[in-house]
Amino acid sequence: MARFLIFFALVLAVSSQNDTQCSQTGADAEKLEDCITCNLFKKPKEVTIRVRNVLTEPNFEESLTVNCTRFKTLFYIMQEAAEANRFFRFTCKYYGKELGFFIEAFNDVFGNWAEKKTYWEILDGDLNQTPVGASNYVPKHGETVTFNLTQGGHEDI
Repeated sequence: MARFLIFFALVLAVSSQNDTQCSQTGADAEKLEDCITCNLFKKPKEVTIRVRNVLTEPNFEESLTVNCTRFKTLFYIMQEAAEANRFFRFTCKYYGKELGFFIEAFNDVFGNWAEKKTYWEILDGDLNQTPVGASNYVPKHGETVTFNLTQGGHEDI
């Protein structure tokens, strides 16, 4: 029993020292297989966030892979991406527990439903609209989630 407690204490010490390893993002991040801390307690996942705007100036398309994330829902993975790279800054509005957060803008480019019928749609790895919003959508390991500024419906990508 004492050996188990010593082992567990060592695991916790290594876990706390390597905690930043699990939240690294981008090209310089550790590979998923190297994320020792995450593998000890929870299966980590890698999710790529893609932001695309071809409707209004300034046009842009950028992607960022969030490696070894322990977060389940897209909203928290988006926060990791925004912390790693300012390009992925977003603005949202909270509509309560049932609806959650509505993504209004990326990089200060807002959807404008009232005048232009534009909004930020969320597309899954197969480029289909997600059935739920960022607060409730749970991306799969290896999935690329696309935020696409669209007008009145799904645009070809």
